[in-house]
Amino acid sequence: MYEPMNLELIYRKNLSSCFSSFVPFFLSIPFIFVCLLGRLSCYISFLLILILFVIHFLVLSHFYTKEVFLRAHFLTLILTIGCIWSFTSPAIGLFTIILSIFHLSEYISVGLWCPRTLTIDSFLLNHSPQYHGAIALAYTEYFIEKYFLFPNGFPFHWLLIILGLLMVISGEYLRKLAMYTARQSFSHLIQDKPNKEHRLITHGIYNYYRHPSYVGWFWWACGTQILLANPISFLLYLIATWLFFSERIVYEEGTLIRFYGELYRDYQKRVPVGIPFIKGCR
Repeated sequence: MYEPMNLELIYRKNLSSCFSSFVPFFLSIPFIFVCLLGRLSCYISFLLILILFVIHFLVLSHFYTKEVFLRAHFLTLILTIGCIWSFTSPAIGLFTIILSIFHLSEYISVGLWCPRTLTIDSFLLNHSPQYHGAIALAYTEYFIEKYFLFPNGFPFHWLLIILGLLMVISGEYLRKLAMYTARQSFSHLIQDKPNKEHRLITHGIYNYYRHPSYVGWFWWACGTQILLANPISFLLYLIATWLFFSERIVYEEGTLIRFYGELYRDYQKRVPVGIPFIKGCR
């Protein structure tokens, strides 16, 4: 078993491994501007940026936790691609940025506020095959609409981008606020057994929603598809996330009732779930 001091050092090293991946992203900014000014082609600029990321990884990876460093580098490279993309195709570029920031921020938030649950899975990159399929579907529908259905642009696309961004930012803020409020009691995995550090959180944002992190993710997911103007993906995201959370919340609340009994029952009566038409465990 690791000593508490050793665990603290491991958490700090893992977190610094993630933060350090932003270095090549910031170093890439001049290449992005040179590309936008037309001094270099996008292909050459991207090649130089890719070389920069590879050199940074090869030189510094032995100073950090390689598994974390690799995933963080991949996500910051996606972030960089999204930034370049957003100047020519705002919707798909912003969607790419949003995806990378979501996964990076999940790992960083766990590392800052509930480090004892920090693992490589905290990036949520291995969430599920269905999640990966949903992302692939979103990209596919966008490009089909862009190049075959609406080559001159989707009607009211800027209005949809603004609305989608508002939903995404609000959902992301709500989720991170929930993680910050719960701190050590937050976990990406449902706890089937009582944990001595786990507490029933009913203050702050939990005074308004029983599952604010799920509410945030629900609106975040739907907002991404409004941003992309993907009607089919929006409906599928809406249905899929609703079904996923309706089942997960019932299961999770069943464990919370076993842990806290009437204390949680009283909390259920006072505070709604937060996602429309989901009542939770009865």
